[in-house]
Amino acid sequence: TLIVTEACPRMPRRCPSPTGARRRLVLPIRVPFRLLALFVLFALPLGSARGNGWIEVLNSRGVFETVPDVEIESETLEQVTFKQNGRDRNRRSILISRIHYGPGSEAYEQGLKAIEAGDLVNAVNLLGSATRDTQPPWVAPHAQLALARAQALRGPDHLADALASVQQFLTDSPNHRLLPEALLLQAQLASARGDEPT
Repeated sequence: TLIVTEACPRMPRRCPSPTGARRRLVLPIRVPFRLLALFVLFALPLGSARGNGWIEVLNSRGVFETVPDVEIESETLEQVTFKQNGRDRNRRSILISRIHYGPGSEAYEQGLKAIEAGDLVNAVNLLGSATRDTQPPWVAPHAQLALARAQALRGPDHLADALASVQQFLTDSPNHRLLPEALLLQAQLASARGDEPT
């Protein structure tokens, strides 16, 4: 059993955890997978997001500012598009330091909660369903990567499934803002499986 105390990355000033800014996650993971599991857990957003979305972006004065009440529409390596007060807006991805998305689809949020609870079979089923969700628009690619992490956490016999999920993300979203994160996850999963570099 692996017990991890994780800082809350989604709302640094108002963590959704009722006990403060840290959560205790208990997962049944075999010892050889501890390092991979730690990477996977710390990369996962926590479920049950509260409130409206916001982004933190570097402005023209070189200062990070929060843009509140946004609904993320799409994310590419070049820019993030969103609605704010009914208007379409965008920011260059390279200037964005952080995004709080607000609540995702029900399957996505429940899938993240299942990971936190250590119910990985249920998490895989829920996140697999969330990869087909179209509302909110940002959720499907995020669910695809979360699915890969949930599969990896199930152990060595599921690494091939996790790699396939990452590959599906790369096929469906080759220009997504999370592409570097996906490529890093792909490399770590391949290393954990013992694949030779190509």
